[in-house]
Amino acid sequence: MNAYPMSAAPAAAGARPPTSRIVFLDLARAAAVLFMVQGHTIHQLLDQVYEPTLVFQSWLFLRGLTSCMFLLLSGFAFSVASDKYWDDHRGRWRRVARRLIRFSFFLGLGYLIHFPMGRFAHLEFASDERWRSFLQVDVLQVVAVSLLLLQGLILLLGTRRRFAVASALVAGVIALATPLMWSRTWVDGVPLWLASYLSSDTGSIFPFFPWGTYLFAGAALGMAYARRAAGHSPARPAASLAWLGGMLAMAGLVGFLLPFQPLGTVDPWRAGPAMLLIRLGLIFLVLGGFVAASRWVPRLPRSIQALSQESLMIYVVHVAALYGSLWAPGLGQVLGRQDLFHTVAWIGVLFVSMTFLAWVWNQTKRQRPLAIHVARAAIAVALIWPLI
Repeated sequence: MNAYPMSAAPAAAGARPPTSRIVFLDLARAAAVLFMVQGHTIHQLLDQVYEPTLVFQSWLFLRGLTSCMFLLLSGFAFSVASDKYWDDHRGRWRRVARRLIRFSFFLGLGYLIHFPMGRFAHLEFASDERWRSFLQVDVLQVVAVSLLLLQGLILLLGTRRRFAVASALVAGVIALATPLMWSRTWVDGVPLWLASYLSSDTGSIFPFFPWGTYLFAGAALGMAYARRAAGHSPARPAASLAWLGGMLAMAGLVGFLLPFQPLGTVDPWRAGPAMLLIRLGLIFLVLGGFVAASRWVPRLPRSIQALSQESLMIYVVHVAALYGSLWAPGLGQVLGRQDLFHTVAWIGVLFVSMTFLAWVWNQTKRQRPLAIHVARAAIAVALIWPLI
């Protein structure tokens, strides 16, 4: 969620927004967004002749970390924003409703991107395969649902401490329960939409198990950072993140190399808690680097802040631009596979265009908030009208 401006005075007692914290959060989120753009561009445009190379396989692993980092930072940013206006997010229902509407909008948009037919009237003719594609869980769905649940924890638990502890516990439960969830065929016992959140059996790319772990872990980490690191030098939280990241990565590596898997061996690369610990550890190490670097960056350009604050919007636009949708073909369909030079060129084009779009949207949101509400409504109508 949007990082609060550095000049803003905190509404809740004790919530002091130090400059390093804002720089660290915006810098990390902007980097995650840009890495995600280049990852999708390479996946969609780069000629498959490069895939057997060691460089490509190494990039593939790093690309997996990008999505994990994006999710964790979404939870982290949620807690930072919640900490500043904690009482408002519990008692001022107008602010709570605004959050719920925003998260629900992205949830609906995530499904709309995969709408199975060209018209609502044609839904009765949709095949089972199309329904599975429509209900599969992607990044937008898992982020929106997780943030809605985190908002529910704020309303239910009341205090920041309880929220942080509960978020950490939920993250652990999701991670440990994932092998069990993936070992069952849920479509026989629960509705298809729910089964899509429980495992990848229905084709979900980012089911809640295990990907929700990163959002809830990020929420716990974000609240701990907001309460304990406010007003302190970045050196201490950077060292703490590096130490914790190293311990998690080592624990995960030991667990991954064990001759037996006590929680099950269902796809250990994607569903195994050991690999999840390794990825969390590596992400914490990277975040520690961003925190350390923030001491030398007094303020980020508006364009970088905009990339951070409009990360979900950038995700929607660049995915539609690359992969296409019901309304228009994507660059992948139009251009086909490209050589390395042209793929890198398109990455540059998307970097510039997405940064410009984020800056324009963010500036308009600050200066003309009513225009943004009108624009959102117009976009929704423009997307839904052709389906009627």
